[in-house]
Amino acid sequence: SIYKYPNSLSTIITPRNQFKLNDSLILHTDLGLFMLKDSVFDNIKTIDEYSNSIKQIESKNTVDSSGFYFLPLDTINISFNDKKLSVLNKLTNRKKVFQLPFNTHINYGYTLLKEDVFFTSFKEGFVIVNLHNGDYKTFFYNTLINQKNVEQIRVNLLTDHFQLSGPGYLLVYDYDYNLKKKYLFDNKELSVWSYLDNHGNIWQNSLKKGLTLVPSTQLNNNYYLKKEKVQKIGLFDNKIIAGIQNKGFYKLDTLNNSFEKIKELPSYGNIYHIKSKTENSKEYLISHNDSYVLSKGVKKHIIFKLFIVDDSMDHYFKDIIDFDNYYYFVNSNYVGRYNKLTHSHFKIPVTGFTYLKAYNKNIYVAGSDGLYILKEDTLKKPINYNKLMDVSVNCLTSGEHNLFVGTDGRGVYLYNEKKVFHLSETDGLSIQRILKESDTLWLATQNGIKKILLNNKNLSQSQIIDAFYESDGLLQNNVNDIYKKEEDLYVASDIGLVKLNLQNKIYRQSPYLYFKSLNDTLTFKNGDRASVTINFNAQEYVNQEHINYQYRLLPNQTKWINTTAKTINFNNLSPKLHTLEVKAIDQHKNKTIVKQYLNIIPAWWETLLAKITFTSILLILLYLFFILVKKRIAKKEQAKVEQEKRVAGLELQALRSQMNPHFVHNSLNAIQYFIQRNEVELSENYLSKFSQLIRLFFEYSRRQNVTITEELELLNYYLDIEKLRFEEKLDYKISICEKINTDEQIIPSMILQPIVENAVNHGLFHKKSPGIIEISFEQLNENTYQVKVEDDGIGINKSKMLFHSSSKNYQSNSSKVLNERLELLNKGNDWDIKYVIKDLSETNLDKTGTIVILTFKQIYD
Repeated sequence: SIYKYPNSLSTIITPRNQFKLNDSLILHTDLGLFMLKDSVFDNIKTIDEYSNSIKQIESKNTVDSSGFYFLPLDTINISFNDKKLSVLNKLTNRKKVFQLPFNTHINYGYTLLKEDVFFTSFKEGFVIVNLHNGDYKTFFYNTLINQKNVEQIRVNLLTDHFQLSGPGYLLVYDYDYNLKKKYLFDNKELSVWSYLDNHGNIWQNSLKKGLTLVPSTQLNNNYYLKKEKVQKIGLFDNKIIAGIQNKGFYKLDTLNNSFEKIKELPSYGNIYHIKSKTENSKEYLISHNDSYVLSKGVKKHIIFKLFIVDDSMDHYFKDIIDFDNYYYFVNSNYVGRYNKLTHSHFKIPVTGFTYLKAYNKNIYVAGSDGLYILKEDTLKKPINYNKLMDVSVNCLTSGEHNLFVGTDGRGVYLYNEKKVFHLSETDGLSIQRILKESDTLWLATQNGIKKILLNNKNLSQSQIIDAFYESDGLLQNNVNDIYKKEEDLYVASDIGLVKLNLQNKIYRQSPYLYFKSLNDTLTFKNGDRASVTINFNAQEYVNQEHINYQYRLLPNQTKWINTTAKTINFNNLSPKLHTLEVKAIDQHKNKTIVKQYLNIIPAWWETLLAKITFTSILLILLYLFFILVKKRIAKKEQAKVEQEKRVAGLELQALRSQMNPHFVHNSLNAIQYFIQRNEVELSENYLSKFSQLIRLFFEYSRRQNVTITEELELLNYYLDIEKLRFEEKLDYKISICEKINTDEQIIPSMILQPIVENAVNHGLFHKKSPGIIEISFEQLNENTYQVKVEDDGIGINKSKMLFHSSSKNYQSNSSKVLNERLELLNKGNDWDIKYVIKDLSETNLDKTGTIVILTFKQIYD
């Protein structure tokens, strides 16, 4: 961020120097001293005021005012003269003089490191003076930076240290004046002033070259053989060896920390292999023209004629191995084998092969045509060969269970006789070297160095768990070879060699991720939430290219979403408190997660009160609708019941009409019988009663209910007529409980008459002796009474047997009509009637006859 501060004089001020006293920032300018107060630089002392103060000091203390320092201190003044530094306390008028080894007339800078610690520099060095106790310390440039004179110096004050910089150097001191770090730079034009930041990067600026950044990774790593094409790196004779194209082999001098040419092993052209820990414990240096072998501590120059006498063959190797009493070799034109015992050999004329590897008692040959196996003096494709491996092979490494194949552009394959696995995350990489350590692989590729963790359960899904690029200190991403010794990784490239310390904390620093908003909670009202934009960034000046970003919005999103932009947009967020999490992951899998809270304010209709109100109104409307529907349903049900009652009444009336012919038929037969016998008086009496019965029948048949008195009146007429017809063979008896008010209690009309009629015609008619019918009424409770009709006739069972053929239809219809009447009465919701008929002989063998029990329960609305 850039901050602009005005000054109290409203003019342009040019600071010559700056001081930090406690929490105040003070500028020394041509106009005087300015202090930062409330975001404004206030002029606290003008030049004239300071000059008058100095003149007073000069007159009182006889000092030369030309040597005064312009300091923001009211009580202390400092001057210098003739290699002496004088400190004057104006309050006590005490003066301290320090003898300096420098020419004090030539001064290049001064400041206050603290309120009581003064710093000043000269051509040969600098001095730090404790103004409180008078101690001072002198530093010389020739011992610090190997320079006799320095004419430029700048001081950067930080919380726990201060930095001194100038052309070609940067010194870091703590406030006990101990040198903590020292950096020397070759190009002084680029490093006029330098600054070490919190991440260990150095910023350099100059008027001619502008601003330059030196990453911390370059400052913490060792670089060798710069601008040389280092093709191979490895171990030979227990020394780290580098092979440089057209220059030969170089070994690392650990004392001087530099590589020196091995003169006793001359070579030129391409360097093909530096091989150690081979199958026969031999080590090889193999180049275009000269190759060497180390066996049992003895170095030998590998000469082609040692094992092959054939001048027609090329006299150099691209690779060679010693395996099972044979030398196997490959060059530009042949793949061959030499028998060390018989000195015989054979060769296969092929081109493009550069690599040999003994694995599982077989010799594998690799090159631009893919992977082959040398078997029975011929080159064959391996068993289970995968067509995807039919690409150029750059390197081979053997493991316990697999042969690791590094291809040109298709990454790494794992081969064994049973199956081929492709490490999918390496697809697209050109592999120059594979180093295996336990369950991990280190890969030298055209795009940096990759570290693979092998997934033994699913090798194809093995993942890259670490990576190193130019931003990590590599000279270039195109890596020719790598060699790992403990925690040091040597990396060879076309422009030199670098040693990385893998344990350096710079590779474990998490990215510094931040939101551009100042508040951790952002509030959006209804109109603003339609489009919410959040910006974030990573403060990373070296490694931006290799940082991946993900985000999720909790609680709605639980899975991380990848993003390449540093702007996240959301549309129409729901009103609640959301948590936005952004994650940054670098190539070393270091990660940082930051959170931004998004408080979405609901509109008035989305508030809890509004929701409760709307819900209440909706419930009320639903309740009213339910009541309305319920009333409509009840009304329809009532109409349906009334309709059913009317239908039931009509059916009852029709049924009663069906019963009329029975009475008429029987009565007319009786009258005819009396007339035939010339019994005129009986006929008239009978006819009189019959007419009264018919009148009552027609009257009651139009009504649904009658009183018991009315029902008994009809029964009496009917039974009297039957009694006349049966000529004193029929008698009847009617008994009524005192609790029953016969004038008030109602009974369904014409319900008892069919039952009594059945008792007469089917019970007593076939009895030779006189019979009797007993009808009794008994009150059971307030709205329930019971009627029993009992006769001593032949019984219902015997009656059915006698009239099975002749009277079946009549009996069946009569019973059916009675049952239908009872069913319709029960359906009408006015009566609950129970009907039981029994043969008396079933309970008492000495008795005959039938009993019918009717229980009437009246239902009131």
